[in-house]
Amino acid sequence: MLNRITVQLPVEGLLFWKLSGREAMSESFALTLTLLGTDARLDRSRLLGQPVTVTIPTQSLLTPRYINGKVTR
Repeated sequence: MLNRITVQLPVEGLLFWKLSGREAMSESFALTLTLLGTDARLDRSRLLGQPVTVTIPTQSLLTPRYINGKVTR
């Protein structure tokens, strides 16, 4: 869907819940991504160090915003 925030991870069964943090000009950004799991048996340690991409739709819906990072905890 084009009007929803999506998360791309190398593990299935995780759904976007919340994104919070801060960013400023000439500073590193720090964001916290909260996900909900559909499988309680998911080995979360498999996610450490893995890349994650969050896709956020914009008002125009023509060019979404992409945020890339790595899972650190």
